[in-house]
Amino acid sequence: MADPWDILPTLAQLAWVSRPLGRVDGRSLVEVLRHNQPLKDRRIVWKSSADGGVLAVREGHWKAVRTASANFQLFNLNADRAEQQDVAAEHDDVLQTLTKP
Repeated sequence: MADPWDILPTLAQLAWVSRPLGRVDGRSLVEVLRHNQPLKDRRIVWKSSADGGVLAVREGHWKAVRTASANFQLFNLNADRAEQQDVAAEHDDVLQTLTKP
């Protein structure tokens, strides 16, 4: 899965410019584009700027989302792209893996 934050590192590599200074979480997609390689999955974490706590985590087809009560809901995005069915009770092992520090 490519993300918007992958654009800057990709353009920097294409322009033969060193990686931008500061924190850039993206990855260059040059090798994917040049050699038609598949993208590798990666963990994506969204954090709150207010308290630094995790708001959501996505890895592969799983997504964990923190609720207002600080619990997490778990969604299987292959089966439920609209994130309507919380499957945390059925997949506690996946939830624990995604939300461990």
